[in-house]
Amino acid sequence: MKIEFSHVNKNYGSTRQALHDVSFTIPNEEMVFVTGHSGAGKSTLLKLISLIERPTSGQILINDRNLASFKSRDIPFHRRNIGVVFQENTLINEYNVFRNVAMPLEICSTHPQEIKKRVNASLDKVGLLHKAKQYPDKLSAGEHQRVGIARAIVSRPALLLADEPTGNLDAALSDEITDLFAAFNQVGITAIIATHDNRQLKRFSCPVIELQEGQISQVYQSSEVTD
Repeated sequence: MKIEFSHVNKNYGSTRQALHDVSFTIPNEEMVFVTGHSGAGKSTLLKLISLIERPTSGQILINDRNLASFKSRDIPFHRRNIGVVFQENTLINEYNVFRNVAMPLEICSTHPQEIKKRVNASLDKVGLLHKAKQYPDKLSAGEHQRVGIARAIVSRPALLLADEPTGNLDAALSDEITDLFAAFNQVGITAIIATHDNRQLKRFSCPVIELQEGQISQVYQSSEVTD
């Protein structure tokens, strides 16, 4: 999925400008890190791509289609092509792992046999097929995050958005989670990972968009990161 921002601004009220004159292009099937201090605009950028928010001005193109052309009724269809992973993946404690992952498909009234096939495949990809009948309160923090990733990919999205996905994890688990995103990118999924973890950036060679006070301060390759 190709993404283009052209002079995008996002204001909250009259006093707070979350993004200012942001322009960049992410080619299809690319993996990109978005980094910057807390409050730099990373989460806002991801919300604009997924149409959780709308820009105040400027243009956002997804596969050459202007997001401004999307009506409210189009948004659910747009989001079916996007998997989103948050730092805190809210799982429903009353549902087992299988049902938590199946939720996006149930909402779309997918046939039960197709749900079973896709959920099992997604859990297998994140190494949790054996936990399908477990409940969230029996899972570790890393397993919680991997269930969230399985839920994000179960609809076979063309784009994965991750907002600080390793923020609450130790180094080893952080490596596992970021490696999963890299693996999905290798099979053709565009991945955008918002993070302030320079250690993860140094483990890969891919573009980094750095935000500062809502503006792009620099764009560079993650392999250039130093301590």
